[in-house]
Amino acid sequence: MNEFRETLLALEPLSDQRRERLELEVKAMAEHKLSGLEWWYQLAGVVGAVVFVVIAALMQITPKVDRTDKMIWALGGVVSAASLFISIPALMKRSQNIRRLTSLSKAGPAAALGIVIVLLMNVIAQPTITNLAWLMAGVIWLMLATGIVLYNRIVTAELDGKEQSLRLEYRLAELMEKMDRT
Repeated sequence: MNEFRETLLALEPLSDQRRERLELEVKAMAEHKLSGLEWWYQLAGVVGAVVFVVIAALMQITPKVDRTDKMIWALGGVVSAASLFISIPALMKRSQNIRRLTSLSKAGPAAALGIVIVLLMNVIAQPTITNLAWLMAGVIWLMLATGIVLYNRIVTAELDGKEQSLRLEYRLAELMEKMDRT
């Protein structure tokens, strides 16, 4: 069914002018303008990530921190530093590309799962209440990262539906215009 629809749509392509307008509208739909509250939320995320990266770096040079804790802090620092590549451009542009965000956010659960595996190995090697608490925090972050990806996927699916509707509207407008000329 989908192939048939695509074949019908491809029979007569849009005029260059309509195609350009369509592409501009599709691009605008994917670019989410940050509200004032969202901008402050992004700023708080950047500040938090920078603080976490600094603390993670300090943990690496602190002699009394054991090797496992250093590794946990290092992994968290790397993930926090990576999040800055999403948040800082959004702050500067005051907008966020939903498709780019969805693509990049897929790495979150993978990174969180890696951290949880390291934390689990740590609990198995040294079963203490502190290590168990670290593991529970890691599982919570894994669930949060997975929830974010799920939410982003839902938003992207809605965006895809709107894009397809817009394409059909443009197609119908062009066909109606051609019918009026004949």
